Amino acid sequence: GPQPVLTGVGADLELRMLTLDAPDAGGVHCSGGRLTVTDCEIRARRARAVTVSDRATVTMTGCVIEGAAEGLVADDCVGTMVGCELHGLTGDGLVLLGADLTVRDCTVRDCGGRGVYVYQGARPTIETCEIWQTRGDGVTVAHGSAVTLRRCWIHDCLGHGVAFGPRCAG
Repeated sequence: GPQPVLTGVGADLELRMLTLDAPDAGGVHCSGGRLTVTDCEIRARRARAVTVSDRATVTMTGCVIEGAAEGLVADDCVGTMVGCELHGLTGDGLVLLGADLTVRDCTVRDCGGRGVYVYQGARPTIETCEIWQTRGDGVTVAHGSAVTLRRCWIHDCLGHGVAFGPRCAG
């Protein structure tokens, strides 16, 4: 149906070793609260696989996000993403709006848009990640945001490897 497979509002949710397949809607939507996702596979063919917003805390470990419009959209939240793979997306891999996430040991590949889009004052740290085969930039930093990139390998992108907009830093 048109609603995400799982929705939490101000909830404390923990998902372990699940496969979520959302052919027409989003996979997981968490507004506020806490979301922990471990060793899960998430697909959302025509929508966002995971959306986290409204000062939620997200922890994703060992997950595979594939076949979605966008992988993870983090809006005004904090958390970590470790050892995850995002691929086969029609849009952007990671979209970070005003979010302070640490992304470590992840692979973002085969995106129809950007690998990582950082904007609206976001301040993420991206470490030991591989970002490749994007139709746009590997990493785009825009709208007063700043990114810390450490030991990343960004290659085979049709756009820039890393692109910074006005009033951005990194």
